[in-house]
Amino acid sequence: WIGDGVLCKCENLRLLDFSACVSLRRIGNESLCDLSSLETLVLPPDLTWIGDGVLCKCENLRLLDFSACVSLRRIGNESLCDLSSLETLVLPPDLTWIGDGV
Repeated sequence: WIGDGVLCKCENLRLLDFSACVSLRRIGNESLCDLSSLETLVLPPDLTWIGDGVLCKCENLRLLDFSACVSLRRIGNESLCDLSSLETLVLPPDLTWIGDGV
């Protein structure tokens, strides 16, 4: 799993590709927040849990496609807040919980 706050405020990061991380199941709270240059995010299919505030303030992210995350069940509170450039959001069919302020 990715721990809390791990990559928070890595301002020059433009691409994150976790597709090869086949054992990744959880992304901890605020671990990918405030990545102001992030444009592309690729997540693994077996991801089940996204913590609170994970992608908050990723201002250049235009597309979030979770459709390949067939095991995703939870998106935490305020995980998708302040995504001012977001144009497209695709959620997986078996998602069971979306937190407050998402």
